[in-house]
Amino acid sequence: MKSIVYILGICLFILGCKKEDLAKNKETILPWIQEKINKGFDKGGEYESIYSYDFNLKKVYLFNYKPKCCDMFGSVLYNEAEQIICHPYGGITGKGDLNCTDFEAKKTKEKLIWVKD
Repeated sequence: MKSIVYILGICLFILGCKKEDLAKNKETILPWIQEKINKGFDKGGEYESIYSYDFNLKKVYLFNYKPKCCDMFGSVLYNEAEQIICHPYGGITGKGDLNCTDFEAKKTKEKLIWVKD
């Protein structure tokens, strides 16, 4: 009986979590990132998620999106000044534009910034 009450309590706790509560665990969104979120897409496709990382001793932001076409890049990596560093994933080979082939090995401190509902 105790286990049923315990499980029920956990379920109620999970269901009681609101999106706003989960957002408290996310990183603060920079204004230019918020503008892109509000727009919802770029020339490559519709945004699906945004993560921050430390990469080569700098903060970077990975925008993942559903590409418009199969040979398009599925992501773009920006620095804090909104400059494109590279496209680490997607394209014909699936390995991006090959301008940051060490991203996967060197990225650290992953934080979810935003995810599409």
